[in-house]
Amino acid sequence: MFVRIVAATVIGFSLLISCFALGSANHPNAAPLARGESSWKKHSVNDQSPFETAGAADFNGDGNLDIFCGDSWYEAPKWTRHKVRDVPASANPHYYEDFADSPLDCNGDGRPDIVTCNYFGKYVG
Repeated sequence: MFVRIVAATVIGFSLLISCFALGSANHPNAAPLARGESSWKKHSVNDQSPFETAGAADFNGDGNLDIFCGDSWYEAPKWTRHKVRDVPASANPHYYEDFADSPLDCNGDGRPDIVTCNYFGKYVG
């Protein structure tokens, strides 16, 4: 069984998205790793992004995990950016009004929607 993990790390105001595919020891094709070797693979998606949240889902139905972050979604596997909205800066100059990008099928059409919220404006969308 393969497990896919998406992690978002904020360094300053740059968001680095790292995607990792890990094979479990029970997978028939899993090869043992040498001591000190890692099966993690880092992908820099947008190191200039001011946003600090991300969500992962298959947004275009091609079977690959895509990433939604701030004002855009990034299409796997080449991480092509698709801007879909404007996200205003908050009253606090260190943040944008985007503190969660959670994929969820809200309308029951079988496709992921994005549930987002902000802290300073106190809105959920």
